Amino acid sequence: MHINTSDVLAHPLCNANFLSNDYDLRAQIVFAKYIRRIAQKSPFADVWDAEYEPGLDVVRADEELGDY
Repeated sequence: MHINTSDVLAHPLCNANFLSNDYDLRAQIVFAKYIRRIAQKSPFADVWDAEYEPGLDVVRADEELGDY
């Protein structure tokens, strides 16, 4: 959180540094792989047409998920 003005009514700047730490990125990859496994099992698989982004046919390896 940063104060960027002397205006007391102005909102501060917020930079969460999302995925700036290697641990955060690895945790997100594990989570994405877990969600994919759940989506491929019944009952979700019965109604799931395709992964919107990035797509199972496009991104499979951990490194590819991290780059995405």
